[in-house]
Amino acid sequence: MGCNILMLCRECVHRIRLLETIRSWKKSFTIYFADSIANAFQVAMVQQIHIFFIDIILNQNKPGDTSGCFFASEIRQVKKYYKTPIILFSSVSLELQRNLLETVGWYYLESPFSATELKNILQKAYRGAIQRETAPYLIFRRQGIVYFVSINQIIWIENVGKNVILHLRHHKREEIPYKTFEDILWELKGKGFFRCSRFAIVNQRFVENIDFSNRYIKMKNIHEPIEIGRTIGKDLRKHFTRPEVPERNPKKWDDNMFLS
Repeated sequence: MGCNILMLCRECVHRIRLLETIRSWKKSFTIYFADSIANAFQVAMVQQIHIFFIDIILNQNKPGDTSGCFFASEIRQVKKYYKTPIILFSSVSLELQRNLLETVGWYYLESPFSATELKNILQKAYRGAIQRETAPYLIFRRQGIVYFVSINQIIWIENVGKNVILHLRHHKREEIPYKTFEDILWELKGKGFFRCSRFAIVNQRFVENIDFSNRYIKMKNIHEPIEIGRTIGKDLRKHFTRPEVPERNPKKWDDNMFLS
C-alpha cells in the first residue's frame, strides 16, 4: 500500500529526522510538510493522507500552546480522517494512556526521540493505516468501551427509529449506538454492502435472490425478506440487470450511489 504522511511542524530538525527515517525504511512513502494549521488543512483536503505526524506545540513563544492538538481534533471531524492514525509528539512530558490512544488511532512520541523510536511508532501507525484501509470490522463505542464486529458476520443492518440493529449470522442480533446510514456505508465502503431502502443495508455475500417485481431481497439464513425502497429499487435494478455486453465506459461500483 502506498502511504502519504503529513507532518505539521515548524522545527527543521524534526522534519529532517522524519525524512531520513522514512527514506531508510519505506522509500516509496510520500511526505508532505506544513508549518501552519492552514497549510496542513489545505494539504489534507487536496491529498489523501494515511498518517498524520503532528507537533503539539506549534508556537514556542506562546506559553501552554497546544495548537497541534487543536488541528488533530479538527481533522478528526473530517469524515475521511476519523480513523486515520495520528502521531502526536512534544518536548513536554505528557501523562497519556497510550494503550487507549492506540486503540482509537492516536499515538504519542516524546521529543527528543531517536531514529529507532520514530521508526517503531511509524510502523505501528502504518499497520493501523493498513487496517483502516482494509478494516474487517465495524467499530462502535458503548459506555466508554470500544466494540469490534466482524463485517463477515453481518448479514444486514436495520434502522429502527433511533436504533441501529446488526443482524448477524447464527440468528444473533447486536444493537449499536445510533449512526446514520451515510456514516455506516462510508465505513463499509468497498466491503460489498449496499443500501436497499431507507431502513436497510445488506451484505451482498448473503443475498440469495432479488425480486424486483415484488420489491424484496431474500437473504441466506433469514426467513423474512427485506423490502426494497421504490426510489432506490430503480438504481438497484439498473446495477444488477446490466447488459452482458460490456459498456465502453462502464460505471464503477460506488457504495455512495445508494445513499439517498
